[in-house]
Amino acid sequence: MERKQFLIYATTATGLLPLLITQISCAPGSSGQGAGPDITPGGEGFTVTSSSDRFHRHNITILFADVETPAVGAKTYTSTGPLHTHDVILTLADFQALKDGGEIVTTSSFDAGHTHTWAIR
Repeated sequence: MERKQFLIYATTATGLLPLLITQISCAPGSSGQGAGPDITPGGEGFTVTSSSDRFHRHNITILFADVETPAVGAKTYTSTGPLHTHDVILTLADFQALKDGGEIVTTSSFDAGHTHTWAIR
């Protein structure tokens, strides 16, 4: 049995499951909402992880070429995800802010009863 499974089983018996979930999801470096966005650089782009909602997160990968030479109008990125996806739309102004070293915060499309927030820099 994995450590995380054991902790969930053990705390369920004592009624502390909500506390455990809060601690796991808000620990620095975890995938919880309190950790902030995870940004992973890649060869041709970078992957951004959304805020947590309903105990899960999603990723999108933005190509460096999209930031350097954005298309006129907006570009839609479809997230990866468990059982459903979300669309994240970035405008020409968003790409310009990223190119200038800024940060943008946007909200994804509504799917499966919720949205996610994306902080991209």
